[in-house]
Amino acid sequence: MKCDIELEQFLKSVDEIELRKKIRIFRRLNFQNMSEGDVFREVLKVLQHNGKFIYEPYLLFYPAGTNFYRVRVLEGHDIPNENLSKKGDFWAPPAEKVTAYNRLNKPQESLLYTSPSYPHVAINEMKNKVKDNLFVVIIYKSIAAVKINIIGLAFNHDQLGIYDEKAIRVGEMYNDFFHDEFSRDVGDGTEYLYKISECIAKTYFDLPPRDAQDAWAYPSVQNKSMLNVCFRPEIANELLELQPSVIGRYINQQSFAIVKIVNGFDDSGVPVYHDIDSEEQKRYWMERLNGGKS
Repeated sequence: MKCDIELEQFLKSVDEIELRKKIRIFRRLNFQNMSEGDVFREVLKVLQHNGKFIYEPYLLFYPAGTNFYRVRVLEGHDIPNENLSKKGDFWAPPAEKVTAYNRLNKPQESLLYTSPSYPHVAINEMKNKVKDNLFVVIIYKSIAAVKINIIGLAFNHDQLGIYDEKAIRVGEMYNDFFHDEFSRDVGDGTEYLYKISECIAKTYFDLPPRDAQDAWAYPSVQNKSMLNVCFRPEIANELLELQPSVIGRYINQQSFAIVKIVNGFDDSGVPVYHDIDSEEQKRYWMERLNGGKS
């Protein structure tokens, strides 16, 4: 990690007009047939100045007891559902089942994507898929503080001790570039665009796991004032504890109808389903769906 003085000197040395031009050229590239190496080189062209790039990570903590939410679309309308038939279905997918790029992962790379504190952020991230299908809101609670490395949040020059006006402007330009790439709305057939955010995250925002960073955070596509948090599976298993999950149907961006509660496993490891108005539902779901507040 570079000191703030060195960061400020780097930002002051960058030609603003040239940086704006490089970003404009980057935005016009056709990434469809580019390899990972090609994407890396194009990102490097934007970020580097005089052969180097300096950027200070923005680290924050979620305290122990924070709820994190993951949404999975279920196949069919049967309950119990075949997509929730074992413990592993409630965690990150097996690597061999990951066949495409996503915001931070390559094919054959398993990551756990969540939204902290507010389940509707996670639901709205998948609104085009959940509207006509049953889905499950899987709930985790952190058992220790979670260190997150935030990509694309506002450039905090006060925290960095940077007050030179040009350095602030350039820092904001870099930060806007990151924010735009991580909040880009990628549709079906354009998943190759995820190569950009995956490259940026792994190259510039991947600090030593557990020592300096537990997870990545980046802006929600559907609600850019909120964050998504992404864990490597082994770290998620260390830091998160599975809570009762909720199967629901989408109503609108702020509400959904609860169909079943899933909590606990029988002796064979099969999830146990509970009806609405059961004691299990009354005991758990209201608290869990309000960020831990009853």
